[in-house]
Amino acid sequence: MQTLASSSASPAHGRSSAVLASCLFLLAAASGFLGACASQAEVPPVVLPASFGTPAEETLSALGRALDQHAREAHAAAQAAGAPSSLEARLRAAQKDVLWLERRAPTWPKSAALDELVAALSAHVELLGEVHHTASAEAEPLLDAVIRDLQVKARQCRKFGGPVPVSVNVVTRDSGQQEVTGYEVWYVRKAYEGKPSAFRRFERNSSPAHRVFQEAGYYVLWAEHPAARQEGRQEAREAARRGVRIDVELGAEQLEQIVDLSVPGVASVPSEPAPASTPREAHVTP
Repeated sequence: MQTLASSSASPAHGRSSAVLASCLFLLAAASGFLGACASQAEVPPVVLPASFGTPAEETLSALGRALDQHAREAHAAAQAAGAPSSLEARLRAAQKDVLWLERRAPTWPKSAALDELVAALSAHVELLGEVHHTASAEAEPLLDAVIRDLQVKARQCRKFGGPVPVSVNVVTRDSGQQEVTGYEVWYVRKAYEGKPSAFRRFERNSSPAHRVFQEAGYYVLWAEHPAARQEGRQEAREAARRGVRIDVELGAEQLEQIVDLSVPGVASVPSEPAPASTPREAHVTP
């Protein structure tokens, strides 16, 4: 009887062992899977932003930081001198203009005027970096020229909803204020007046000479006799063939402007550039 019981229990016992082994295998596999999942969950995925901002936003942000650095330096210099700094106040005001432009930049449609604005702002960032290596007596006029240029750009964008082109006609006049022709018209942004490589010429000689400026700003304009450049004269003699340079804001309030320039040899110039009789306004949809 004992032998019979043992032999009849053996198959059942074998089947139980097989089931147990299978369960243990499945449990081990599940444990490994869960462990792998837990290990992967410990390392959060890196999520990159969809965009770092438009070129205008990035450039304006860099410009704001550069202005802030100069404002801090102006503040430190004023403290050392024991006097308040008006330069610091002007730089802080420019920072506010730049911050406003940066916030509005995403609403501006793509255009040649926007591309020119970004290029000009990038040049300002570079110039502000160079100013750190400039003597203080020369640095402040450069900073003021950048500040005023930014004021013009901000005023235009506030008025017209964004950067827009400016149509400029230049009339050259003699000592009797009579219109004369045949003179080259040159221009440069005021902050770069000391860099001849930045000088640009209207395609057509006067008068009138016409150009569409894609970028509003604070400029210097002057008339020049073509012989001053063509004959390769010495610098002193070339200067004698250049008209008086005038500083002018372009595009801040109107999109068509007329500027009167005196030809070489005339010492006086009109106190204010004459505006167009019927200024044209254009709006950019924000």
